[in-house]
Amino acid sequence: MPDEKLPPLYGSGAFPVNYPNEYDRRLEKTGSGIWLHGTDKSLYSRPPLDSEGCVVLTNREFDLIGQYIEVGRTPIVISESVDWVSSREWLDQNIEVQAALETWRQNWEQADLEAYLEMYSEGFWAKDDDKQSWGTYKKRVFSGKTFQKIDLSDISVLTYPDTGKSQPMVVANFTQHYRSNNYNGDMRKRLYMVKEQGDWKVLYEGRQ
Repeated sequence: MPDEKLPPLYGSGAFPVNYPNEYDRRLEKTGSGIWLHGTDKSLYSRPPLDSEGCVVLTNREFDLIGQYIEVGRTPIVISESVDWVSSREWLDQNIEVQAALETWRQNWEQADLEAYLEMYSEGFWAKDDDKQSWGTYKKRVFSGKTFQKIDLSDISVLTYPDTGKSQPMVVANFTQHYRSNNYNGDMRKRLYMVKEQGDWKVLYEGRQ
């Protein structure tokens, strides 16, 4: 949102953040309207914690960061601290998650309902479903398919900040290209995945 459309206190502009996201709402977190924005141009900087819950930068910092943000695509992680992992650990996890995504895609494309549902956590949820109702829905959908062709592109995988859960969790965003005998469509998709007993399982599935 450019500065000309905002009150002066937002400075050079603002990037609204999608808090609360799907997982935040699942945890019943409260609040909304968290933005990343600049500083009132009559000031150099704002006093610490004087942000009404937003993340506030100097206008110079905001303008620099803005060059690297692609609206709707660039992840913003708000955390008290950052724990960096080794490049080897990052690569190993990325390979595991990408392989799990490919297995999920293949099972879906082949309409192998048992193998497909095995990719889902017992704690799975979607907008209006849990794992049981999701399985019932997919069984009905698969029964009407003579073929499915599913491709994933523009895949982004981000390790989720510490959630207090015992299992590691990632969020995967991608473009889904779906073709079948009775429906064709492309969409941006989001999966939350948790590692349970050594395997990556889908915890949440929905549109991005």
